[in-house]
Amino acid sequence: MLFGAWAKKEPIPITAHSYNDFKEFLTFLYLGKCKIDMDNVMAIVDLAESYNVQLLKDKCDQFLTHTDPTPENVFKICETLKIYSLQNALDNLYEYITINAVILLKNQSFLEVKKDVLMDIVKLERLVIKEEDLFDSESLKFFY
Repeated sequence: MLFGAWAKKEPIPITAHSYNDFKEFLTFLYLGKCKIDMDNVMAIVDLAESYNVQLLKDKCDQFLTHTDPTPENVFKICETLKIYSLQNALDNLYEYITINAVILLKNQSFLEVKKDVLMDIVKLERLVIKEEDLFDSESLKFFY
C-alpha cells in the first residue's frame, strides 16, 4: 500500500530487475513510451506481465516481431515468448525456424532447447527440412 496507515515510510527494494529496466518500465507508465532493445526487452516483458501492463507487453511483442533472431538466441527467445504468450513474435520466430531449420539443427543452441519448444518445432507444417534429416540429426540423438 502506498497511502494511509499501511503506507511504508522506508524505501521498497526492487531486486528482481535492474535499475535501468525498472526505470524504462516507469517511463512507459508515466509517458507512454520507453527505450526497448534486445538487452532489456525480456526484463521489460517480465515487468509488464508482473504488473499487468498489457499495452507495454504488446509493444514488446511488436518490437520482437520486427527483430531478426540469430541461430544462437532463437530458441531462448522462443521459450520466453511462450511463457509470456507473445504470439505475434512467436509466429515470426517459427517462420524463421521453418526457413532456417537445417542451419539451426547444427547450432549448439539447439542442444539446449526445451522439450515443449522442440515439440512445437517438429509440428511445424512448413519446416524446410526432410523428416529423415530432422530425426537423424546429430542434435536429436541426446533425446534417445
